[in-house]
Amino acid sequence: MKKIVVTTQNRRTITGYAARCRNHLVFIVQPERKRIISKEVYELFKQETWFVTEPDQSHPFDEMDALITAGMGSGLHAELAKRGIEGLVTHEKDPVKAVKMYLRDELPLEPIEEFYDTDDYIEDLSRLPNEVRNKCCGNTDVNGGCCGRGLKGLI
Repeated sequence: MKKIVVTTQNRRTITGYAARCRNHLVFIVQPERKRIISKEVYELFKQETWFVTEPDQSHPFDEMDALITAGMGSGLHAELAKRGIEGLVTHEKDPVKAVKMYLRDELPLEPIEEFYDTDDYIEDLSRLPNEVRNKCCGNTDVNGGCCGRGLKGLI
């Protein structure tokens, strides 16, 4: 059995900015049969997010085998690797479909972005690269599209 966690701030689609994400889906899978056994919603407290967790501190997802997200920086990617968790960034939006694709080694992957998150971005979002600053925070407008708040929507 393997455990896979997927970031889903809006609880419907895979969302990015994994270090500050609080809502996740946790999947228990049988990799040899490429089958999902169970799925449950897991909400982290703010102090449990990867952004707040110190490198030597335990984390609720330490027992996970993989984390699938729509975006993470190189700092979180390195921290996950130290803990033995495979960090994966994808443009796939459907969490169940992404896990099934992962089990078949077909998950389309995106590159890990080179930045380390700090609280400074709250004061000045212009310090982050455009591709990070303009990402959707996972909240949607009435039509189901990005609400346009970007990372500010996570604070």
